[in-house]
Amino acid sequence: MYEYVKRCSSVIHTQTPDYIIMIRLKFYLKVLTGLPKSLYINLKYFGPSGWRLPIIVTWRTRLTEVKGSVLIKGRLSFGILRLGFSSVALSSFHEWNVWNVNGQLEINGRVDFGSGSKLFIGPHGSLVLGDNVLITACSEIICDHCINVEKDALISWNVLLMDTDAHPIRDHNNNIINPNRQITVGENVWIGCRTVVLKGAEIAKNSIVAANSTVNKIFTENNVVIGGAPAKIIKRDIVWKREHF
Repeated sequence: MYEYVKRCSSVIHTQTPDYIIMIRLKFYLKVLTGLPKSLYINLKYFGPSGWRLPIIVTWRTRLTEVKGSVLIKGRLSFGILRLGFSSVALSSFHEWNVWNVNGQLEINGRVDFGSGSKLFIGPHGSLVLGDNVLITACSEIICDHCINVEKDALISWNVLLMDTDAHPIRDHNNNIINPNRQITVGENVWIGCRTVVLKGAEIAKNSIVAANSTVNKIFTENNVVIGGAPAKIIKRDIVWKREHF
C-alpha cells in the first residue's frame, strides 16, 4: 500500500495530507469492490495461500480464462501484481481489464497493469515480467510463445506486444512460414504510447522507443532511441531514469 501511494503521489510535488488520504481511500475502495474476483484468481492459482492476495484486480476485470499457472518468485505478499489500479490522463477507471490466461505467467517482483489493460497468454505461451514493471493503461499483451519484459520497464498507454501472427501461413509443402518468435524488452526500457512490438523484436536495456513506432527486429545496442515504422535507431548514447514514476 505504501509503495502504491508513494508512486502516485510522487508525480505531484505539492501533495497535501488530504490528497494522500483520498488516494488511500480510492485504493481500498477498488480493492474491496474487486475482492470477489481477486479471491477467485488467487485461490485458483495458489490454493489456501491465495488468501494473501498476491494478485489484486478491480471489479472491472473480465475473467475470460483463469487457467494455466502463475509463478511468483519469492514470498507471496499482498498486491505483487495489480491489474487496473493505475491510470494516465487520457484513461479512465471505467475501462475494462481482461485476464485471459491459459499458459504460464512468471512474476519476478512487483508489477502494475493500469486500467484498461488486456492480458492474453495462450496454452503454449510464457510471459515473464521483471520487478517494477509498469504498464500505465489500455495496453495489450498477446503471448502465444514467449515474451520477456525485464525489470524497471515502463510501457505507456495503447501499446501492443504480440509474439504471434495468430494465423499460420503455409507454403506449398504445408510448412508454416510465419512461426511465433520471442519478444524481449530489456531492463529500464521505456516504450512510448501507441507503439506495436511484434514477434522477434528485442529492445536492449536503457533504451527508449518513440511513440507510434513499430518494432519488429532485434536491437542489441544499449542506451538508444529507436522509432519509426519499421523502427530504426535515431539517437545514441542517451540516459533516462524513471524515478518520478
